[in-house]
Amino acid sequence: MQNITLPSPHKILQVVHETNAEYTFRVQCDAPVNHGQFFVLSIPKIGEAPISVSARGEGYVEFTIRKVGRLTDGIFGMEKGDTLFMRGPYGNAFPIEDFKGKHLAVIAGGTGLAPVRSMLQYFCEHKEEIASVHLIAGFKDRDCVLFEEDLAKFRDAFHAIYTLDNTSAEGFEKGFVTSYVKEIPFR
Repeated sequence: MQNITLPSPHKILQVVHETNAEYTFRVQCDAPVNHGQFFVLSIPKIGEAPISVSARGEGYVEFTIRKVGRLTDGIFGMEKGDTLFMRGPYGNAFPIEDFKGKHLAVIAGGTGLAPVRSMLQYFCEHKEEIASVHLIAGFKDRDCVLFEEDLAKFRDAFHAIYTLDNTSAEGFEKGFVTSYVKEIPFR
């Protein structure tokens, strides 16, 4: 049995440059992970930080990380095949069973979309399990948009509104997510 308090080495399988400031790292992992959980990622002699799982699949987890400091600078210097140390998973998971058959509203901005992404992917693939999903996701500007492919799938599967803070672009409303909350038909 794995001791989740001890960091263990995990191989980086893929690195996706989402934006100039955010990368997604797919890391080999066989631990059972629920939607909404996180791991503590570390680099020896550099530091560690809790990072939410942004996606999960057979034999891997993904972390979408914003470059903001010494540890994330170190992680951004890593490539496919490198080793990242992790411990976890930790945290309370989203109560997927409680959401089944209900109407769900998800409101997120920027990298705040990462922790709810795996849950949204789940309901996108299992639409029959949920009454409806209303998603409002906001980004600073067009260059800060994350998960382009997922956003297109979510738009097809859910009631989705995507916003840019102060600019206009095709497929996006102008303004903050809070301006669009009133469009969710709370039941």
